Amino acid sequence: AGVFYDDSLDYPLPLVGVNYFDLEFGGPERQLNAFFGGVLGIVNYADPRLFGSKIDLGVDLFAFAIKTSDQLYRDEVEQPGEEVRELPARVTLNLGFPLGNFWKVSTDYQLAWTKYDRADDTADAFVLPEDNLTQRVGLGLQFARSGYRLNLRSSWHQRSDWEFWGLPGNIEFDPAAEDYLTWEASAAKNWYFSGFRKLGFEVDYSGGQDLDRFSKYQFGFFGGNRVHGYQIGKVRAEEAFAAHVTYGFEIGSLLRLDAVGDAAWATDEISGLDNELLAGVGLQGTFMGPWETLISVDVGTPVAGPDDGVSVYLVLLKLFD
Repeated sequence: AGVFYDDSLDYPLPLVGVNYFDLEFGGPERQLNAFFGGVLGIVNYADPRLFGSKIDLGVDLFAFAIKTSDQLYRDEVEQPGEEVRELPARVTLNLGFPLGNFWKVSTDYQLAWTKYDRADDTADAFVLPEDNLTQRVGLGLQFARSGYRLNLRSSWHQRSDWEFWGLPGNIEFDPAAEDYLTWEASAAKNWYFSGFRKLGFEVDYSGGQDLDRFSKYQFGFFGGNRVHGYQIGKVRAEEAFAAHVTYGFEIGSLLRLDAVGDAAWATDEISGLDNELLAGVGLQGTFMGPWETLISVDVGTPVAGPDDGVSVYLVLLKLFD
């Protein structure tokens, strides 16, 4: 049982369901983690030695059954007549190929489905984007040693259908955006101290080509460029630099509790952002509760930039053998 909320939702969403975890699903070292919380479904499968080889396989599934609000800001002014509601689902296949002890080449294929709908204030003349499937093919390079991590990644995306959307005369629509590119780079380091304390630091860069309103980077809870506290669909950017810091405690699987600080410098011509600072702070962790329960919590609030409010994710799981 649990709850999820941010300002893109009309009300807090109850998460009532089941979480299944198996460390030997179909064979040694193969892991399955499946969470079904009513409106939210997340499944992760990992095989570190595919068919006995050194290749690792990962399969991820995500589905959200409640529409979230995609708001548009132009020159930092909200445009309620162009608000859109979105319903997402996606499945991703990942393969990793080790190069020696510290390097790995990875590739992935993702199929994402998005359904668009009108919000209460959407203008009658606003044309919704076509519901579509988006294919993604990605290639990455990773390095990991002594707590240092480096990740380089580029992806090609193709939409199944991309017709005119927006108000009449919308100059932001570009048919060339049916296909687009994204690229990302990140570097991170963890330090471990006595007393089970841990400090983590990460810097990121994200950019792309032929990005539009519905493919630009976002900073909400389910985004890869998350800033704690920022709501889903509130801010989007063509390019962003980001930094993340965490400090907390980690005792195996019994306790993990971190204070988090996120900062991103976002640039987007349409929204009027020019290295605009987005910043948020939060608390996240997992720990054992009473009566053999596992509690997972993630809360955040913005402290700088064009957003305010709070995001809350709280789940309590009863453990069974």
